[in-house]
Amino acid sequence: MNWKQIARNGLFADKSPDQVKSSAWRQKQDQREKAKAARRARAAPSKPPKSFYRTEAWLKVRYQALKLHGGACQCCGARPTKGHPLHVDHIKPRSRFPQLALSLANLQVLCEPCNMGKSNRDDTDWRSL
Repeated sequence: MNWKQIARNGLFADKSPDQVKSSAWRQKQDQREKAKAARRARAAPSKPPKSFYRTEAWLKVRYQALKLHGGACQCCGARPTKGHPLHVDHIKPRSRFPQLALSLANLQVLCEPCNMGKSNRDDTDWRSL
């Protein structure tokens, strides 16, 4: 029902058309905000926090992985250069296996191009190849 129909039906006989419009707009806006909040609430648990890579636990495990696996990409053998650092990659993606996020057995060292070329659906363990 739009504001003209509401005004014609006499539901807001004591209100001006502008008041009826603003009231209807406010109601729709409230509905939109509630729907948006519900979508955000449903999506929030599935996204890991961005701050994970700044935690002390991650920095320690990352250092151990770099120390253990050496200073070269385990996929192509590239060494780090200025502007192209080595990345410590989760073999089984952190988004799908959060329980393995800090497991040294789930980490491998890759160069930036090799790491950026894979997605969270690629769980190739380059350490064993």
